[in-house]
Amino acid sequence: MYLYFMPLPVNLDKKLLEELPAEGEREEIQVPSSDGGIEITEAQFLPASEWLRRAQSGGIILFPPQFLLLHLISGFLDQEPRPGASMEEMEKRRVALVKFVHSGSPAWTDKCISPKMLKMTEDGRTVLALDDAGLELKGSGRRGESDRVVLVRFKKGSVREVNVAWKRDALQERKEGRSNL
Repeated sequence: MYLYFMPLPVNLDKKLLEELPAEGEREEIQVPSSDGGIEITEAQFLPASEWLRRAQSGGIILFPPQFLLLHLISGFLDQEPRPGASMEEMEKRRVALVKFVHSGSPAWTDKCISPKMLKMTEDGRTVLALDDAGLELKGSGRRGESDRVVLVRFKKGSVREVNVAWKRDALQERKEGRSNL
């Protein structure tokens, strides 16, 4: 996992804060260079929770590894209160996120995720295991995330209804015959 934090404002004039766009509001600071529309069509800075919301509503496509990472980041940075959080609170959240990415075995900084189908839910979603590092890293000892899975509905070559769940809950669903994931 690679994280880059934009600098937090220090000793800002309250007048300057009033001039900043509201969260999610569009403001063009620098025109992003185009790659001819192949992958990059627009650049926006939004909270992780907003990207997750857009993916769940079908507004954008996030593939399972990216959805998982934004889900984890959102749990740290998008806590309430978000818009009114103090600089100290925002720094505290960042420190907690950095501590988290260095935790685990392997640490999140060293995990490699290549989703593999684990099973289908009763409602037709695919449960993707995240613990495999992929064929490219076979035999290297690298691994992914073993505690969580991603649920997704594949539809017309796209991913929809993406969600993160604990692996134990996804496997328990089959044993108990319930589909509340």
